[in-house]
Amino acid sequence: MRNENRIFTIAFEGESRSGKGTQIEMIKNKLKEIGIPCIDIQGDGYRNGSGTSEKDPKSDYWQKISEILKNNPDNYLLWNKASYRLARELIVWRDRILSREVAKSLQPFGVLLVDRSLISNSVLKILEREPQPGVEFNSSELYPDSIQDRKKITTSMILPDMIIELIAPKEILLSRLDKNNSEYSFKKDSIENKYELYLEAKKRLPQEIQNIVISIDSSKSQEEVFTEVAKQIKSKFPEIKINVN
Repeated sequence: MRNENRIFTIAFEGESRSGKGTQIEMIKNKLKEIGIPCIDIQGDGYRNGSGTSEKDPKSDYWQKISEILKNNPDNYLLWNKASYRLARELIVWRDRILSREVAKSLQPFGVLLVDRSLISNSVLKILEREPQPGVEFNSSELYPDSIQDRKKITTSMILPDMIIELIAPKEILLSRLDKNNSEYSFKKDSIENKYELYLEAKKRLPQEIQNIVISIDSSKSQEEVFTEVAKQIKSKFPEIKINVN
């Protein structure tokens, strides 16, 4: 827990259509019901910069970057720069924006929900470097100095208090795709070609990061998955009193 013991950071990981966004929204709504300040953000990958949601403020930078990455998914240098930029944004959301909301609310803490985190970063490193089996990435490799500019970012600065990993069989993930979605082909390609790689990525992280990962079967109904997610959060953080009907 960061920032004078006032912010819990909970990251959600999983392949496309594993249910990250749905679970984040359900947790966020429950927290709002009981008056706990909560913000959800994009933690790795990219954001669209469309300005259509609270967690995706309008940004010419992100509109340009996201378009390039969608059309050129093998641009690993740009993926690294996007990860670094999102890590910087995470610190601002956590230590400035959410901290101010906690202070105004008079609540003892707030919760930062992060969509994608260090496992996704590990996927990127595997794609970029094709390391030998069993090789772990040390913390400095996840945010290398070569892609950093104005602010030095280390893994310890953005390490979540808990990573909830949502896992479902490839066939289920593919069946959940919406063919009318503008990112259908991009997401379909990710699931078909990176599913096994994603399962491997967690094993490449330092043990201190693996130790905070909780894996949950997300092939069940949204409500069943939410019940398990809420149970794990309450077990880790008894202060977060999420009621499950």
